[in-house]
Amino acid sequence: MIIDYTTIDMLTGDLDLRVLRNELTASNIANVDTPGYKSLDLEFTRILDQAAGRLRMMTTDPRHLPGPADSASGATVIESTFPGRADGNNVQIEDEMLKLTQNSIKYNVSIQLLTRKLNGLKNALMDARR
Repeated sequence: MIIDYTTIDMLTGDLDLRVLRNELTASNIANVDTPGYKSLDLEFTRILDQAAGRLRMMTTDPRHLPGPADSASGATVIESTFPGRADGNNVQIEDEMLKLTQNSIKYNVSIQLLTRKLNGLKNALMDARR
């Protein structure tokens, strides 16, 4: 194969995870005043292991469904262990806003890297046509 899609696959997988994390963080912010709500996030250690190929999804029971093929398929949503307020809600708005900002920055970086990679492939194809 002339073109290696590994980088493109990794970047698109990262974008999928960034979108999922953004949705979870937005949900946490929206539920800041909901009694009993527990903030949610992704379990990044497990996701990184999967991305590195060290952990594979397995079906251990015939009733298990195979996961989708995209990189976000192994994303595990976990509840925060922060202590809650008297109403049981444990959303800490400052932390959620920080996560949202960091996630947006990382999303933009991945978009820029993917754009550069695709532009490089486009330029290579254009040069090959000449």
